[in-house]
Amino acid sequence: MKSLLSWFILIVSIAVLVSSCSSSEDILPETTAPVIAEVTFVTTPTNDSTPDYTFSSDKAGTITYGGSCSSSTTSATTGDNTITLVSLSDGTYSNCTIIVTDSAGNASSSLTMNSFVVDTTSPTVSSTSPSNSASSVSIGSTISVTFSESIDNSSVTANTSNTTCSESMQLSSNNFSSCIQMSSTPSASNTNKTFSVTPSDNLSSETSYKIRVTTLVKDVVGNSMSNSYTTSNGFTSADVTAPILSQVTAITTPDNDTTPSYTFSSNEAGSITYGGSCTSSTTSASSGNNSITFSTLSNGTYDNCTVMVTDNASNSSSSLSITRFIVNDISKESSASDNATVGFGQTYQYQFDTSGTYSGAVTYSLSNEPDNMTISSSGLVEWTPTKAYEIKTHDNITITLTTASGFVLTEAYDLAVTGTCVSGNVMSIWSGDQRTSIDSSKFLGNITAYTDNSSSVKTATANYGLSGSSVHLTHGPTATVNDGAVFFYNRYTDNDTIYLFYFFGMDVGGASNKVSIDVFVSNNASQDGNPVDDDANETDQESQSQSATTGLWTSSYTGRYAYGANSDGAVIGPFSNTDNQTLLDNGTTFKIFIDMAGTSSLRTSATPGRSTALTLGDLDSMKYYSKDNSSVSLGNQDNFTIGYKTRITCE
Repeated sequence: MKSLLSWFILIVSIAVLVSSCSSSEDILPETTAPVIAEVTFVTTPTNDSTPDYTFSSDKAGTITYGGSCSSSTTSATTGDNTITLVSLSDGTYSNCTIIVTDSAGNASSSLTMNSFVVDTTSPTVSSTSPSNSASSVSIGSTISVTFSESIDNSSVTANTSNTTCSESMQLSSNNFSSCIQMSSTPSASNTNKTFSVTPSDNLSSETSYKIRVTTLVKDVVGNSMSNSYTTSNGFTSADVTAPILSQVTAITTPDNDTTPSYTFSSNEAGSITYGGSCTSSTTSASSGNNSITFSTLSNGTYDNCTVMVTDNASNSSSSLSITRFIVNDISKESSASDNATVGFGQTYQYQFDTSGTYSGAVTYSLSNEPDNMTISSSGLVEWTPTKAYEIKTHDNITITLTTASGFVLTEAYDLAVTGTCVSGNVMSIWSGDQRTSIDSSKFLGNITAYTDNSSSVKTATANYGLSGSSVHLTHGPTATVNDGAVFFYNRYTDNDTIYLFYFFGMDVGGASNKVSIDVFVSNNASQDGNPVDDDANETDQESQSQSATTGLWTSSYTGRYAYGANSDGAVIGPFSNTDNQTLLDNGTTFKIFIDMAGTSSLRTSATPGRSTALTLGDLDSMKYYSKDNSSVSLGNQDNFTIGYKTRITCE
């Protein structure tokens, strides 16, 4: 029983002890704080101004927000808790915290949310390139758009396969009825703020273009542009089109206007550049027709003149070649009608003279001219009528001058041949020394050689008839005391052998006189000499030689004469022409040069009776006599040349 009681007491004591322990538990305070952790962070950047955030807590409790974030959710449960943040302004949130406090007042450690950015602002266009209102933009320019923020590059597109305006970045010259096709999709730079694209072909010249960006463009968080952007004025491409020129009015050709006018058209204004041989004081062209007057031009052909117009953008047109034209300010100064007759056997000369200047050579030609009439390269017409049938009026002889440029000037006239036909060898006379080349302006006239006949055959010596220290001519002229008589003689049976006769003084009782002359012979096909010397030792051959090349003879003579009542004189010859046709064609016929004044080149020192001074003394002149009874007086000529011209046969 006692044992049972002991057990009872023990059991009761234990029960009381247990009850006591339970009661003390309700009385002691809770000290364990909730443990919280981030489960799902806020996406960053985000365009959600009320983003969700999830965290976990091992205890329920009250939520406290810190930093810049807050939420209408203030209670946390054990486990995951998703809160929606109160509407946030755009910006960066890096100080947001959460604390959970349990019912015992135990606060968790502060949980710092991940840093995040809220962006709800639509992107805008900050600038374009080319800029709005830009001008003279290169036709090969790249088109660029810069945005206010980084852009999702997948949202920036351009049409690369057609000209539709369906993509987000567009370029148009017709207010977006169509768009310029691009070579590729836009490329990004500047941290995806700038996008560039290049047209697939050059832009058109002087054309206005606009850039448009549509609302398809989004920033990196998905904010679309709130409105499409279009440049208000656009840009204008550069002028790369050259002016186009065309001829309107060509220059009349040929023309004697040395400042001719020319008209051309241009589709643009600009400055004029001249090329070739033409210039003008007009240096500006307008759009439309332009008339220019060339600066003074010389006579000639102009086939290299050009005009070029350069517009204000420095685009130069192709050179416009001005149609070939001829300027000829040439007129005739001479008149053939002033020299419209010629004696038979005489040489006719007419110099065709012009006024004005011209470039290049001119050519002269004759038409309707008598046989053997010629015109030189300087316009000198020469002719010696030698045929009986040429004694008439030759009608409408026409001289034609043609310039290198093609201008033609003509003169037509009639020429009358007077006199009768007298056969014989014809010699021409020129003033001065004409042995090597003939100066036609020095021509004095022609004479015909005297001949004997079948009833009075005379050699040159016999024809001179020297007797009593005087000449007694059979065939020749009758000279006067005041003139030295000169003529040529040949036998009628020998036209190829000619002699030069000269003598001084014929009148009995004439005053004494001295004559000193030098005679030079060239191109003589015969070996000449001095078959007659009126007085011994008055006429001396000083030199003689024969060319090994041509076979022609060259000689020189001095004649020193003193006479009174009787005559003095000499015969030199024979003279004949070469039968070498080439030499004849070149005018290589015998020439006799007679020097009558100054100092002798053959006698350099005086010897008794042989003066070095050349003179005619009291003679008025030397006078050439002709078989046809004409004569040529040399007047006050100091020297002269005689040369074979032609032969008259009177056929």
